[in-house]
Amino acid sequence: MKRFLPYAFLIAGLLTLTGALLLWQHTELPVGLSAEDVPKRMAGVPLAQVVTGNEAIVSINQLHGKDFPLADGAVAVYGSQQAVLWVSVSGSARDAEALLAQMTDGIAAGRSPFTSTGVHDADGRAVYGLTGLGQRHFYFQSGRLVVWLSADEEIAEQALEEALKFYP
Repeated sequence: MKRFLPYAFLIAGLLTLTGALLLWQHTELPVGLSAEDVPKRMAGVPLAQVVTGNEAIVSINQLHGKDFPLADGAVAVYGSQQAVLWVSVSGSARDAEALLAQMTDGIAAGRSPFTSTGVHDADGRAVYGLTGLGQRHFYFQSGRLVVWLSADEEIAEQALEEALKFYP
């Protein structure tokens, strides 16, 4: 019996440690977006306005005409709308992935004013390209975030490059 007790404690400790690591890995900390969580400039165009929190969530949901279960959000306008950045925060990376798929399916079904220009790989990340409403549009996932960028043709590629760097 004395020989068994140290092994029992060792096994219990390892199980506790494993459980704690698994819980930590699948528990994501809340994100509270602020004006600091959007770039100050996009393709040389200065940030003109930013809304975050509940006001941004309402704006994002109004844009889609439905209520997405978002934990947080930000909407940043650059210049006189030469670029606009919508950042939504989901409860988890898996939820963000589901939101991205829902958006992609909705666009493919023709229920939006956008036309797909294809999907390209940006360092292992899928970036969806679109045209519509007089601008180019891109959207992608970054962990719990889904980022949508609209930009005038002249600055679209540079703005996308900057957005991808800002939201790795």
